[in-house]
Amino acid sequence: MIIKKIIDIMQSYAPNSLALSFDNVGLIVGDPNVEITGIAIAVDVTASCIDQCIRDNNNLLIVHHPIIFNPIKSISSDSYVGELLLKLIRNNINVYVSHTNMDNSEIGINHTLVKLFGCGCSANLICDGSGAVGEVDEITFSGFSNKVKAVTGDDTIRCYGDNDKPIKKIAVISGAGGRDSDVVDILKHSDVDAFISGEFKYNIILELISIGINVIDVSHYECEKVFIDIVYDIVNIVQLSGINIVKYYIFP
Repeated sequence: MIIKKIIDIMQSYAPNSLALSFDNVGLIVGDPNVEITGIAIAVDVTASCIDQCIRDNNNLLIVHHPIIFNPIKSISSDSYVGELLLKLIRNNINVYVSHTNMDNSEIGINHTLVKLFGCGCSANLICDGSGAVGEVDEITFSGFSNKVKAVTGDDTIRCYGDNDKPIKKIAVISGAGGRDSDVVDILKHSDVDAFISGEFKYNIILELISIGINVIDVSHYECEKVFIDIVYDIVNIVQLSGINIVKYYIFP
C-alpha cells in the first residue's frame, strides 16, 4: 500500500479544511507514492522518535504537531528543525501531520476528551470548530478534577476555583488553549462551569475565576496524547496486511 492511501483515510476523518488558517498540515515530508513499510503514530517528531522508526522499519510517521510550522529558508544541521528534517530525509521517513484539523474533527481530540471526561455527547465551543463542550452528571469540582487526572494520566494538573462547586457543563480546548484571550470572551457568554486546557496565562486564569468558571491546567503533551489512540483506530479501519502499526508515547 502506498502512503497516499493512508492520507486519503486520514483526510476522510480529519480533512485539511478543518485546520485553522495559521496551521501547516498534511504530508510535510515525503512522497505520497512510496510503498509503506510500517506506520508509527506519535504526538511530535523528535530525534528519539525517528530513531525508533529506523529500528522498527517504519517509513510513515503520523504526528499531531507540525515539524515545520514557521517558514524556513534552509535545511541544515545548524538548527533543531533542520537536523530533524535531515535525519528524516536520510532515512526515507515520511511525515504526515494532522494538527488543528484533528483538534476540530468530530472524532478528534477535543470531542474525544469531552466524552472521556464523562459527557454522553459534545458540541463545538467555537463556531470555527475549535474546542468542545459537553454536560456531565453533576459532580463536585474536586471529583471532576480527579477524573481529568485519571483520563489524562497527568498527576501534575493544576486546578483553580472552588473545590466544592457543582460541575454540570465543561469546555475543553486541547494543547495551548489557555493562552488564547479570545476564548475568555466566548466562555463569558456560556454556562460552562469548568474549562480544561493547557499553557494557561496567569491573567486568563484570574479572569475566568472572577466570572465563576473553574480552571484545570493540563500539560500540553498529556492533554493531546489521546491523538495516538484516535489515529491508531482510524488507520486500523483498513486491512493493512504485513504492515506494522505502532504507537510511540515518546516525550520529549
